[in-house]
Amino acid sequence: MSYTVPSPEYIAQLKAASPSYMNPISCPHAVVYEGALTDKECDDILKNSLYLQPYEYHGCNAITREVSRPLADCYKPLLEIGEQANTEYWSFDITDTAAWIQTYIKGCDYLLHVDGEIGQQRKLTAVALISKEDSYAGGALELVVHPNVHEVPRTRGTVCVFPSWIYHRVTTVERGSRCSVNLGFWGPQFK
Repeated sequence: MSYTVPSPEYIAQLKAASPSYMNPISCPHAVVYEGALTDKECDDILKNSLYLQPYEYHGCNAITREVSRPLADCYKPLLEIGEQANTEYWSFDITDTAAWIQTYIKGCDYLLHVDGEIGQQRKLTAVALISKEDSYAGGALELVVHPNVHEVPRTRGTVCVFPSWIYHRVTTVERGSRCSVNLGFWGPQFK
């Protein structure tokens, strides 16, 4: 099952209420594919990440592991979902990808942020939730498009794809361990 944030109906209402000279775009802020990855695909990603060296990343209160490139075959389903979302909704020019595994344990979070920084050409992010939803409490992935907050379903294998300038955060993990894969899509500067 997939859906957009906001819904197509809401986007159509905004478009209809705008003057025609404004030509509002009809792209969503995000696309959510609930349960898109199978248990086996999630397990394969977890197995692939065991040998990766963890490091600290500024602003992210989690154990981060950068995935070697080229990406292993286990990341192909996630890559295809990101590419499908881009083709269907944004049509950004994508030329490169990279991935990180992030593990949040009790007390860990990721404060409100965007993934694109000045000078970067990161265009999209795809986040896959690969922990079983009953293995942790807290740790919600929230998309914040003022004044609305959308919590992404915690279903294992859920993938959320969004442009790099969308604000998002991971709330504090209250118990257990939450693991996700973040896939970044880069391309040439917007023109």
